[in-house]
Amino acid sequence: MRAAVRALEAKLNLPRRAPIRYHLGDETGWANHYGGVEQLVRYCGMIDGLRPGFNATWQHGISLPWVHRYNPKDLVYCYDHDRSRLILVANDDQRISLSSIGYTNVCAVGSPWVYAQPKLKDKRIKGSLLVMPPHTLDNAPFEKKEQLFAYCDYIARKYHDHSSLACACIHMSCMRNGQFTQLLDDCGFNMITGADHYDRNSLVRMWKIFNQFETVSTPAIGSHVFYALAAGCNVVIEGPKVAYTHDQLLLDVSYRRSLSQGLDVLENPVLQESEMQFERMFERPLGNKSLGLEIVGINYKKTPDEIKHILDWSRRQQVGHIISRHYRHKILGSEALSH
Repeated sequence: MRAAVRALEAKLNLPRRAPIRYHLGDETGWANHYGGVEQLVRYCGMIDGLRPGFNATWQHGISLPWVHRYNPKDLVYCYDHDRSRLILVANDDQRISLSSIGYTNVCAVGSPWVYAQPKLKDKRIKGSLLVMPPHTLDNAPFEKKEQLFAYCDYIARKYHDHSSLACACIHMSCMRNGQFTQLLDDCGFNMITGADHYDRNSLVRMWKIFNQFETVSTPAIGSHVFYALAAGCNVVIEGPKVAYTHDQLLLDVSYRRSLSQGLDVLENPVLQESEMQFERMFERPLGNKSLGLEIVGINYKKTPDEIKHILDWSRRQQVGHIISRHYRHKILGSEALSH
């Protein structure tokens, strides 16, 4: 199966995996998950590979509109920031949400995904189908295996005679957790691997995937739905649910913080109703590129000079950061030797 995956990924001209070069924690919104900040460094013409510093919060994916309108702190993963902290958001709707609870330094710049958009667009494969199950976190697999079987069985029965390319795209966390891959392979789907938190080329990879497929089928709402719409795909939300459990989500620090603030996204009736209303819009394949572009914030994308001004980035700062780190390590090393 691995050889077939590599062959199809090569045919689709997907970028090679490359490890992220620095980790940014939850106080930043995990802004460099999937290489978001590193894409921004390239976009700004900074020295690639030299960390310029990132003293801000920028959510690495997409906050669902009905969630951040209900609880604006979802945009900062419920982290208790000083209200003067620099927060980067995807669009003006998100900026207004955070401003409503006292944040005073919020800039709408688009989501990380918009800064990874390839200059050349791949040719879309006529009639092609991309199946995208929801993804897990590492070491937090879906607990109800019967749901995985039910979903894969539904997809296999519905698309068993699909005349064009039918492909399943599996998040790398699910690959590492051993979920979906074998089941969908047994159902006869072609396989490719999708995004990976630890791959700095993941956002470019997903652009190239969505630019080539016509229809995206998924049982769950997530960032991938809005990315697919923005790239011009038709989206259908269908099939048996593969649901997260409390025990599974408790392994996620942002979920634990939301619980401490009285918000349980699994059982909040207001959020559940909003989600169902959205899903009903996509019971059949539907394209809505303008909605996707608005949510990902393409119209709020800044120029390189604007980003450098907002983040106080410069090449001199990059070099200074490296020099200071070099001397700090040298001094600490000398102190260690003296002891």
